[in-house]
Amino acid sequence: MTDDQDRERRIAALWERIDAYEPAGFRARVAGLAAERPDGDAAALFEQGAVHAGSYGTTVDTPHTIGLEGASCYPDLIAELLHRDWSEADIAALNWGNAARVVRETKAP
Repeated sequence: MTDDQDRERRIAALWERIDAYEPAGFRARVAGLAAERPDGDAAALFEQGAVHAGSYGTTVDTPHTIGLEGASCYPDLIAELLHRDWSEADIAALNWGNAARVVRETKAP
């Protein structure tokens, strides 16, 4: 298993147990995983942004990842990934992969 695959496994496991954490604790765990990546890493920024865009990002006093304050920032994120020589296939996998993970993990009532 590569480091990226291991990180993906750990972040997926964390998101599966989101309800087991208080908001600050969950944000701290996501930040810890993000800190394993290089500064400015798009995948890490994406995960941190997802925390704030999701159920833990709805209050006025919730901090946001600078540059990823909302969905309107996605074009900037994609532009940065392209600037860093990410392939369009990798960008599609990042975006769809995260959405597909959420769909897979969503349980019908």
